[in-house]
Amino acid sequence: MIASFCATSLASSLDRLEAERSIQLFRLDVFDLAHQVVADARDHAGAVYGITNFDVPIFEGAAGSPGADPSISMFADSLHISAVTHRHLGTAAAATVPEPSSEILIATLLPLCAALCRGNRSSNR
Repeated sequence: MIASFCATSLASSLDRLEAERSIQLFRLDVFDLAHQVVADARDHAGAVYGITNFDVPIFEGAAGSPGADPSISMFADSLHISAVTHRHLGTAAAATVPEPSSEILIATLLPLCAALCRGNRSSNR
């Protein structure tokens, strides 16, 4: 209930900020992603994310236990997510932010390259 209130409050604050500043913010709901990973592990044996251990951190798992396998574990320790969870988080973040168009990249880089070339020519004289 508190998490839902906080999420709603944050969303409305971000909406207001976007409107006031005429900017676009790209949002990633990490809390929801974590719930999806746990649900996949619990209900589908990790079919989507490949993570089947969400309750025993890697460094607390006994040798041979699911907690000792970093490739299927959600947490590295009681505070940090594992490398495989970081990879899923990075993939979700990359999918959230659109790639800039080629025209924007060229328009940004050409003046920068020209300025660098002019700077090199003037320092060689």
